[in-house]
Amino acid sequence: MVHAKALYRDLPARDKSVTVPPQAAWNVPEEKNPWKETRSWSERELVAILDSGVESNPVIEFDPVEFSSQLMPARRLGAVTARPLEDSNTSRGHHEILTWFDSAPGRPELQVTRGADRPLPQPGQRTTSVAVPSRPDGSDGT
Repeated sequence: MVHAKALYRDLPARDKSVTVPPQAAWNVPEEKNPWKETRSWSERELVAILDSGVESNPVIEFDPVEFSSQLMPARRLGAVTARPLEDSNTSRGHHEILTWFDSAPGRPELQVTRGADRPLPQPGQRTTSVAVPSRPDGSDGT
């Protein structure tokens, strides 16, 4: 499933081949917007949409893996080869990234990029933040 409001609101900016008529913009109220209606979808309509989506999108091959809350370095699992999933080179939203350091303190090195279609920030303008939480002992690890 897709976050419909985000798709409706953002797709024309992300894909220049998509246009939405001004009277159908995401923030135009339902009573003035020909693309909106409050009616709930019927089960038949939902099943048809789902079936169409399954037919139109091949299943991505993957190896299922079981996880636990017991963290350990990945190398203890043996030689693991992983390939990025198709179209996984972009991301949005909040992410928690867990990592392992062989010795403490450790400092992660991150490379964060932004979309090439967005203007570069002005000097001093903050666009991305990375929060490194403090350790259980209250220190920041430095």
